[in-house]
Amino acid sequence: MTIKPQKYRLAFVFNTLYYPFTYPEIIESLKARKYAINAGAPPEPFMNGARNYVSGYIASKLGCFVEVNNDRKLMAVEGTSANNVVAIAEEIIDLSITDFRLSVPIDIDYSELVGAVVVTDSGNPMAAIKRFAGDQYSAFDEILGAESAGYSIRIVPKNDLPGDKSWFDISITPRLSTADREYYIEVVYRKENNVDDVLAFAAQIEAKVSAIIDTIRGS
Repeated sequence: MTIKPQKYRLAFVFNTLYYPFTYPEIIESLKARKYAINAGAPPEPFMNGARNYVSGYIASKLGCFVEVNNDRKLMAVEGTSANNVVAIAEEIIDLSITDFRLSVPIDIDYSELVGAVVVTDSGNPMAAIKRFAGDQYSAFDEILGAESAGYSIRIVPKNDLPGDKSWFDISITPRLSTADREYYIEVVYRKENNVDDVLAFAAQIEAKVSAIIDTIRGS
C-alpha cells in the first residue's frame, strides 16, 4: 500500500471579539520565525488607529502556506506533508500565545483538518468496496433494472450532525481514472475547543488511512 498525499489543511477559527492578527504585527511575527513573506502591505485604514489586516496566503515555510482571513476569523496552514503541516500549525499556536496573548484553546472556537490522499493498493478497490458493502444495494435492483452494488463508503459520527463543531467525515471511493488499483480518500476532522486532538489526528492521518483500507479489504 502506497499513500500519496494530495493536500492537508489545518485551520483554527478564533472566537475573540476582534480578529487578533493585525498588520504589520502578524508579518513581523512570521518573519521572526523565518517564514518567507508573500503578502504586500494592505491599503491604509480610513481612520487613524483602526485595525489593519492582510488576507490570503501571506507566508510559507517547509513547503507549507499560511493563510489568514479576518472576515472568517481563521488562520490556516496547507501543505502535502502531514508532519510539516502539523509542525507549522504548532508554530501558529505558539505565536498566537506568545505574540498575540491569546489563551489556547479558550480563544479557538474550533480546529479543523481537511485532507485528501490517493492510496495505491495491490488489491482491487472496486471489488473490496463492493464486498464490504455486502448485499444491501440489491434492494435497488428492481428499481434500476440492473444488479447494483456499493461504490463508496462514508464514515461519520453516529450521533452528531454535519453542522456541529465536533464532527468527522471520511469518504472512500475508487479513484475515478484508476478504479481497479487506487482509492481516493477525503477526510474532515473537526473539534470544538480541542486543538491537541486535531493536531494528534493530523499527525496520525496516514496510519489511520492505512488502517481503514486494511479494514475494508479484510486484512
